[in-house]
Amino acid sequence: MGIQKANRIELLDEGVSQGWARSLNIVGPSLVASVSADTGLITYSGREVLTANRTYYVRTDGSDSNTGLANTAGGAFATIAKAFSVIGGLDLSTFVVTVQLGNTGNYAGTTVAGRWVGGAGSLVVLVGDAAAPGSYVITSTLTVSDSCLLFVSGVKFLPSTGDGLSVASYASVTIFGACQCGAAAGARQIVAASTANIGIGAVLTINGGAANWILAVGNSTVTSNGFAHVFSGTPAFSTATVQAQTGAIVTVVNASLSGAATGKRYDATLNSVIYTNGGGINYFPGNVAGTTGTGGQYA
Repeated sequence: MGIQKANRIELLDEGVSQGWARSLNIVGPSLVASVSADTGLITYSGREVLTANRTYYVRTDGSDSNTGLANTAGGAFATIAKAFSVIGGLDLSTFVVTVQLGNTGNYAGTTVAGRWVGGAGSLVVLVGDAAAPGSYVITSTLTVSDSCLLFVSGVKFLPSTGDGLSVASYASVTIFGACQCGAAAGARQIVAASTANIGIGAVLTINGGAANWILAVGNSTVTSNGFAHVFSGTPAFSTATVQAQTGAIVTVVNASLSGAATGKRYDATLNSVIYTNGGGINYFPGNVAGTTGTGGQYA
């Protein structure tokens, strides 16, 4: 089994006794062993394996010492980071875990990295309120990376510095309920990098400026098909409303793009593609013509 020296903890390999695993209600790869330096006693523990869907609540008046299981000041976590940390210690089995922002206000973003432990059908979802996303504000970058899978709905990305939503390194994020993109001065509101994927499956309201509304780089993809996106208050984009570089693909098709913006409409370079299904050169808001170069295509 390969237990390390005293005071160390090591995951047992997949050859662990299935009888032990069943008696502890955990699977082999989740089983851990620890050895006491004082007594030499070996104790076993493991990930909790979910048997039903679960919701963790995060409130501005909560505490990270709470369980996160009740939508009250005495039950909810205070930070999104804490909720994701707890979920990272679970085996989701085939179930859905929801991180529900329990009251209106400002919430710090966080970095979520790596795959969740679970089987087919398991999901992790971050939810504010799709009917009032502007009341649930993510005030720093929400970074999703390293093959992590996340679903998001009902929040406003309004970073004090840096990007709004940043997805990288084979991670995938689906926006499935209405969200808002606020000002991200000198940065990007939505960015996919290093073979990441973002699916926009809901209405977005863009009510602040940035370097880009959407940026895809490094063989990444950003896709929106058939949804309305509203540009409110004439946001300014200092680089381009939509930009794709180094083999990336941005697909925004069958969309209703309303409102105005200032800046370059689009920019596609280095063998990247911005695809609009024939939307035309004025499809994306802006007051400067879009550009392509070095193998970039706009269609």
